[in-house]
Amino acid sequence: MTVIAVATSMALLISMQAISDGLLQNAKDTIDKSKVDISISVADGHGISDGHAMMATLKTDPRVRYAGIYMTEYIAFMKPGSTKQLWAITEGIIPSETKPLLPPNEVGRFPKDGTLGFKEASDPHYNNNFTGAWTYEVLIDNNIGSTLGLKTGDEVLIGRTATGPYTTFNVSGVFNSQLTGSGLGVNLFFMTMHLSELQTLTGNDIVKDANRTRVVDRIDSASLALTPDIRTNKDKVLAFQKELEAKYPFYEVDTKMDRLLRTEQQMTIVKGFFLAIGGVSLMIGLLFVTCIMFMSILERTNEIGMLRAIGISKGSIFLQILTESMIIVILGAALGVIPGYLGSIWGSDYIKSTVGTTENLVLFHIPSVAQLFVEVILLGGLMSLLPAWRAMSIDIIKSLKRAK
Repeated sequence: MTVIAVATSMALLISMQAISDGLLQNAKDTIDKSKVDISISVADGHGISDGHAMMATLKTDPRVRYAGIYMTEYIAFMKPGSTKQLWAITEGIIPSETKPLLPPNEVGRFPKDGTLGFKEASDPHYNNNFTGAWTYEVLIDNNIGSTLGLKTGDEVLIGRTATGPYTTFNVSGVFNSQLTGSGLGVNLFFMTMHLSELQTLTGNDIVKDANRTRVVDRIDSASLALTPDIRTNKDKVLAFQKELEAKYPFYEVDTKMDRLLRTEQQMTIVKGFFLAIGGVSLMIGLLFVTCIMFMSILERTNEIGMLRAIGISKGSIFLQILTESMIIVILGAALGVIPGYLGSIWGSDYIKSTVGTTENLVLFHIPSVAQLFVEVILLGGLMSLLPAWRAMSIDIIKSLKRAK
C-alpha cells in the first residue's frame, strides 16, 4: 500500500509537469510560427484611432513587408425567421492585408474561394469617410453553421446589441474554428467580417459631436511583418521597435520576443499551480512512507534493542531503516512513471475535449522526468532520515525491559 501511495503521487506529479510543459511549448510554437514580427495595440478596447491611415503610413516604411489592422467585438446574431439569439466573438479584418500575415495552417482553416473566403478582398465601406459600398459579407465558424444550420450562401442577421437593429449579411464561407466540437468550445461562436463594416455596426467609425461629425476609425491593434533582412536581425527589430514607441507613445509596441517572454511568464504561473497540486500529493505520499516506517520501528523496538545488545552499531541500524525507506520510495517512484505518462495523455485528451481544441497539450520530456525522479528520491531520502534517526536513538535498556 505504501508503494502504491508513492507511485500514485509520482504519477500525478509527472502528469501535471507533462501537461504544463505541453501547454507552454504549444504557446511558444504558435508564436514561433507567426509571421507577425511587431504588434501595436492598446491595453483597453478600441483605443487606436485613424486605423486605416495608420496602416497606410506603416506600409510606406521600407522595413515593413505586410501590415494589417484589426478590431474584435462581441455582437449578437440570429438566423432569419428565428427568435433564437446568440452572441459571437467577431473580428473585423481587411482580407487582402490579413492573409499574408497568417501562417499556412491558419490560412488552411478558411475557405479557399476568394481571399480567405471573402469575394471582396479590400475594405470598400471605408471609402469617403465610411460612406462606401457595403459588401455584407461574413464568415461564420462551423459551430454557428451546425447550430443554426447555416451554409455558404445563406443569410444571417447581425446586430450591435441584443435589441438590434439587425443587418442582413450573406454567409461568404464557413471556417474551422480551433475551439469547436464539444465541451466548452461548443458554446463559443466566431465570425469574421470586413473591418469597416464591423466598425460601423459597433459605432467605431464616426463620432458625432455637438458641432461636427468626425471620423475616428477606431481599431484594437496593428500587426507588422518585416522584410527578411530586418526580421532576422534582433538589433534591427529592437531599433525599429524603439522608433515605433517614440512615434506612438500611447500604444504598446511588442516584438515576437516580447510575446514569447510574456507567454513564458504566464505559463510559469500555470506550471507552478500544476506542480503545486502534484507536490502536495507527493508530500502526502512521502509522509505516508514516514508514518509507516515510524509504526514499523515502534513494532520492532524489541528487535532493534536486541540487535543493539549483541553489538550491532547505531550506524548499522540507521542504514538499515534508511535503506528500507528508500527502497519503498524508489520502487514507488519508478512504478509511477508509466501511469504518469498515461495520465498526462488522458488529461490532455480531457482538456482538448472540454475546450474543443485539437492542439497537442502534452510534452513528455525524458530528461525532465529523470530530473523529477531524482528530486523525488532526494526528498524521500530526507524524509526517511526521521524514522532512521528514531530507530538509532532507541534506548537498549528500555527496549529489553519491554521485551520481558
